[in-house]
This record gives sequence, structure tokens and C-alpha cells, in this order.
Amino acid sequence: MFSGDDINGVRVTRKRKPPRPPQSDPVLQEFVDRFYWANGPCCAGCDHWQAINAGAGLCFAGPPVGAAERAAPLGITGMTLNSGAGQVMTPREYHCGAFKDEFDWSTLPPWYLRKIGAYAKVIAGPSDTESKDG
Repeated sequence: MFSGDDINGVRVTRKRKPPRPPQSDPVLQEFVDRFYWANGPCCAGCDHWQAINAGAGLCFAGPPVGAAERAAPLGITGMTLNSGAGQVMTPREYHCGAFKDEFDWSTLPPWYLRKIGAYAKVIAGPSDTESKDG
């Protein structure tokens, strides 16, 4: 007899919905922000970049690439695990021509800006000795 969960004596279960993607890790975000403000323009501060871990992330500035090209910027060749096509993985310190930082850092609380080393540059502005022209 068909009971909805049982077909011909075989138990049928519904697929569970996949879990929601995890929220960004605030400790990882702080680490990446601190690296960016200490080192200047690089992937760690780019709007196109999403951190995977403290040292590498995915670049969304360009289209997806084949599996062989994904990890090449990290110096990884001949991976035994097929990662499939997707976004290029880059080290946090990499800097390319597509770098973009349009985030309004002044919207962050002053305590956080101090913690990542950005307070003087964001809130106080450039010092008198720094030139805006170069």
C-alpha cells in the first residue's frame, strides 16, 4: 500500500534543503582588512575579491575559468582534486589592473578602524605631508 513515504516497500525520504551559506567570519574579515590597510592596494582590499581564508580568495573581476587555470595564480599546478570551473583564486597580496575599492570605510565604527589601522587615513584624512596628487 502506498503511504506517501513508502513506495513498494522502499522508504522514500525527501531531500533536505542545503544549509544556508555561512555568514562572513568577522575574525577573517578583520585579518584581511588589517592586511589591506598595512600593505596598500591588493586583493585583500578589492571589491571584486572574496576571502576563502587568510591568505587566498576568489576574484570576481573576470569571468569563470577552467579548473586548470583557477589555482595557477597561487602557484598550484597539477591538482589531484578537480575543483571544476569557477573564479580565479588569488593570493591576498596580489594587485592587478582591475583593483577597485569603493567601500565607504567611514561607515565603520571608529574602534574597528583603529583596530585595522585605518582610522588615521579614513577619519583624520591624509596628513599634511601627504599629497593627494601622488
